Amino acid sequence: MYDPVFPTVKQVVNSVKRGLSLLKSWRQQRRNLQYLSDIPEHLRDDLGLDGIANAARPTASEMAHKRP
Repeated sequence: MYDPVFPTVKQVVNSVKRGLSLLKSWRQQRRNLQYLSDIPEHLRDDLGLDGIANAARPTASEMAHKRP
């Protein structure tokens, strides 16, 4: 039959590093959207940032899973 193929330690480490890097990027993007949503609407319009406030608002499912 087939022998199971397990990932090497290096592959596991690279996968974990990549996952943490993606998490860091995602958190930074969410933080930036939150900062931009705090800018008054008339200034966002002047800068051409349409839809920023809606993107930064958490969804209902995010609010349901948010820690107290």
